[in-house]
Amino acid sequence: MYNSSNSWFLVILSAFLFSGCVAGRETLQDPQAETRAASAQQECSTCSDTSGSVTEPDSDAATGSMESADYETAATVSEAHTSASTSPSPDTAAAASRVRRIEIPEFVPHHLRPLNDQILDSGMPLIPEMAAYNVRYYDLDVALQPDDQAVTGVVTAVLQVVHPLDWYVVDLDTTLTVHKAGFPDDSWRGRSEGSRISFTVRPPEYQQQLAVERRGGRVWIRLPRTWQPGEELIVQLQYAGKPRVAPNPPWDGGFSWQLTPDGHPWIGVSCQTNGADLWWPVKDHNSDRADSVAIHVTVPEPLFAASNGSYQGRTRNTDETTTWHWFSSSPISNYNVTVNAGPYTELREIYPSTSGDDIPMYFWVLPGDTLRGRELMQQFASQLNFFERFLGPYPFRNEKFGVVQTSYLGMEHQTLNAYGAGFRNDVLFRMGAGYDDLLHHELAHEWWGNLVAVHNWKDFWIHEGLATYMQALYTEELHGPALYQRQMRLFRSFLQNTAPLAPLTPQSSRDMYAGRDIYYKGAFFLHTLRYLVGDEDFFLLLRRFAYPDPLLEQKADGSALRFTSTDEFKQMTEGVTGKSLDWLFNVYLHQPALPELVYYVDDDNLVLEWITPVQADFPMPVPVRIGREMHHIEMNEGFARVRLHGESYEIDPDGWLLRSM
Repeated sequence: MYNSSNSWFLVILSAFLFSGCVAGRETLQDPQAETRAASAQQECSTCSDTSGSVTEPDSDAATGSMESADYETAATVSEAHTSASTSPSPDTAAAASRVRRIEIPEFVPHHLRPLNDQILDSGMPLIPEMAAYNVRYYDLDVALQPDDQAVTGVVTAVLQVVHPLDWYVVDLDTTLTVHKAGFPDDSWRGRSEGSRISFTVRPPEYQQQLAVERRGGRVWIRLPRTWQPGEELIVQLQYAGKPRVAPNPPWDGGFSWQLTPDGHPWIGVSCQTNGADLWWPVKDHNSDRADSVAIHVTVPEPLFAASNGSYQGRTRNTDETTTWHWFSSSPISNYNVTVNAGPYTELREIYPSTSGDDIPMYFWVLPGDTLRGRELMQQFASQLNFFERFLGPYPFRNEKFGVVQTSYLGMEHQTLNAYGAGFRNDVLFRMGAGYDDLLHHELAHEWWGNLVAVHNWKDFWIHEGLATYMQALYTEELHGPALYQRQMRLFRSFLQNTAPLAPLTPQSSRDMYAGRDIYYKGAFFLHTLRYLVGDEDFFLLLRRFAYPDPLLEQKADGSALRFTSTDEFKQMTEGVTGKSLDWLFNVYLHQPALPELVYYVDDDNLVLEWITPVQADFPMPVPVRIGREMHHIEMNEGFARVRLHGESYEIDPDGWLLRSM
């Protein structure tokens, strides 16, 4: 649906795709930031309608040939001066040298938040009973009932006990009820790490039903004895109810029960911000990825149900339903487990990976969008190839690269990216770059978020900042440095600087989705890091951060997947560059305010000084054009003095530095 409102478009930009769900918060929180960003978007011409059906794009948007908007803003114009520039007064210089302070919004501890607010959050501190086990495997068997917008399901969990355990505790939204808990009988078969699990001898404790207690947003199951460290525990829960309907997917998540243009059910689920406990009983914490997951989805005929991993077949039932079977053999975050159902048409092609493997690519589209789906699918291989050349092989090539058309904008569900951008190029940034930037962002998360995942949300900028920066790199590859620099200027205009990009204390998902800096400040930090260390080291760092050992690039069995953190990223950066970079990470990531570059001319000398928000040296080199020559001025102890010889000068003409403007 066409909408020329800049504020609406910025809501899409500031929360975009993401992987996530904003959980009822206003996206544009800083009126000045909104004004700056709005001025950068004056020539936005079209927007997509993601309300449940895909609208026909105008011809310019469909071909990516929109007018080239000028995103230059007053905050991003490089400073060009002559050597006759006026020096500041001593009082002004003294004031500028003071340490800058910023007021941080009050943090409300998780345990003091209202119950409903806690349920709709994810990744909060684990209670001892949930920290006492690790999940090896889930078997999720769920039936979707679109007429009633309800689900029934059976979840079997295979757990490795790491501390003595008397209770099995899981998260589950209060809209759903566990009505039976126990141990699976001899007929149950599960798969974990490729092996089949069954009970050949059933001790008495396995022959009883377990007591279930509902305590707020958690379900407590009393075990018949104390499980010991090193033991395996297998528990089966039966549950049902009407799960939360997503108010604003994917940012404020839940189920999306929509109808296709011809009246068929069109179903999806998104839950990154709010947690997978919105629709199934689970340990809702991103520090515990199941080693593998089987998903069985029962839907009314003639619907098709897509999910993560590899297709395992279907079962036609006697009640005019079909159960579709999928298996993810790689570790997977709970929020990435998904189901999509509709009268889909399957498009399939083969991509020859740089690893030498043939990767099946699937695109499930609504029947009326088959032609547009085939046209968009032509971008799949080129985008995959870009990521493989920069980061290493696609991590899930033993399963699939899948995309499914959804009624909401997008989400990086592992091996099944949600796509609802209306088959248009340049929907997110209007750069005229001629590629589908929503598709590109979600695909980036197969490396940044799914291959490499943070174990605490405090480091979430790694998922979103790296994925966003990859889009600028792709723009640069397609069109050169000028459009790349323009895209980075656009990113700069969205910065908020209201909270640390990488806090030092644990955070929940909603804590980190309070603003948009995880996308744009994260991307601009990487842009500045690239300037500091040089292209050779920077691009080696990206590849080694994805695959620390080159031998891991040969692995397609899930063993290359790992957890990471900001601290590991810093250590890897220091290892690649041979530089100590505490000063860089402390200023840019661990507190919110940006450093300020003060400069003036004193008797034909250009004086440069960094003013940092914390008492610390900040030896960031400064690019300066003097006359016609570029110079990179070393800033020992954050200060430099350069002779101009009567020449004009320009500070940071290409906009590399992340600084207060």
